Order: sequence, then C-alpha cells, then structure tokens
Amino acid sequence: MFRLNHNLSILGSPGSGKGFYGRLLAQHWKVPLVTTSDILKKHAERHSSKSLDLESGKLADCQLVAGVLLDYLREQQQSNSTRPLHCILDGFPRTTLQIQIMQETWPVEYQIHGGLHLNVPDEVCREKSLGRRFCTICQDFVNTANVQMGDWDLPPTYPKLCSKACNPETDWVQRKDDVLAIIQARLAIHHEHEEPILDYFRRNNALYQYTPYKGVRDFDRLRLCAEEWLQALKVKPDAMMLSLEG
Repeated sequence: MFRLNHNLSILGSPGSGKGFYGRLLAQHWKVPLVTTSDILKKHAERHSSKSLDLESGKLADCQLVAGVLLDYLREQQQSNSTRPLHCILDGFPRTTLQIQIMQETWPVEYQIHGGLHLNVPDEVCREKSLGRRFCTICQDFVNTANVQMGDWDLPPTYPKLCSKACNPETDWVQRKDDVLAIIQARLAIHHEHEEPILDYFRRNNALYQYTPYKGVRDFDRLRLCAEEWLQALKVKPDAMMLSLEG
C-alpha cells in the first residue's frame, strides 16, 4: 500500500480542482489536507484580524501566511508525535517570496518536497468556480457547472448523501468571493506568480503535471500516476533551492 513520505503541494489556478482532488487524495492516503485559506480564516477569527481580506481575490501578506501555516503544522505534529507529519497543502506556496520565507524559517521536516500541478485552462476554471456550492444539510460540496469544451467533459458533481430534503435554492450556498469579477482577479494574480513557482519545482525535479479532462473520473489515474512519481521522488527538502534565474 502506498504511503505518502513527502509534503506535497497541489498547484493550479483558482477553480482548477485543488481542493477537490486534494480531499480525495488525502482520504485515500489517510493524510491531512491543509487548506491555507481555511487556516487563515480560523486565524482571523481567533485574533479578530481585519488585516486579512480573504474575499477580495488579493494575496494575503506572505510573511503572515507562512507564519500562520507553520504554527498550524507544528500544532498538528505535536498532536501526532508518533510519526512525522506528511500532508497535502492546498494554497501554498502562491509566490516565490513565500517559498523563500519557507526555506529560511521553516524546519526542514515541514518544508514542501514536491508540487502536483493541475493543468486546467482559465475558461474551465471560471465555469467551475461559478458553479461551486456547499450543501448546509449534508455538509458536502456541490458543483453545478456542466463544462463541455473540446476534450473537457466535466458534468456537475453532487454529494452522495444529498437527500430529497436538501433544497438547492436555500441549502446550497455559494462563497461570497465566487463572483465573476473576483474570480477574474484571482486568476490574473495567480498568473503573475505561477511560472516562477512551477520553475522552482521543475528545476528541483520535483514537479508533476496532470490534466484532469474527465474530472472525478480521472481520479484513479491521477492517483496512480502521482503515487508512481512520488515513489521515485528522491529530492531532499534541504537540497531544494530557490532559483529565479534561467
């Protein structure tokens, strides 16, 4: 049975399915999925922070993000001290500055060893982002978008436990930031920073790219390909160096 022995970052545009595939991989591998936006929201609630604008599509302060995330990882390790914490991260790193801060301030065992990049075009990401919902009755995720573009075949996804008692009009809620203007802003900001981050993992032989044309039906293939890649991944985190030069 495969066992995750690395800290893995899921990379990709907003709406590419990082959280969706991250949840499936985490469940299958029995490891934590660390969703950066959720950690930051909890931090803001605990500290009554008004400096974190998490709904505008803008990037949060890199030093704050890296610090809050490291504190969370340390807490998780302390509560699971029997073995090293290996996890999947969604939403980190988003800039090369975050990578630099990670290298300079994070202990080696918490640093990210590899990046799994979901290669999804903007037009697909926009439609899937606009279709995202959360069912408050069955506490599961919904996506109402039916994307049929070229090779892309992504029908709507509904919770398996969603019952007739669930009313899509009242029980399926949309994130406040899943509106077209903010989605476009998130995509634009993402593309400003994307290539240097991919280059960082690529130059360290620590990048795997996958195009999930069929959505959830591609999961088994994605998982098997990722497992094969991770088993061959020999890069040590302390050997991974940030380089922005060609």
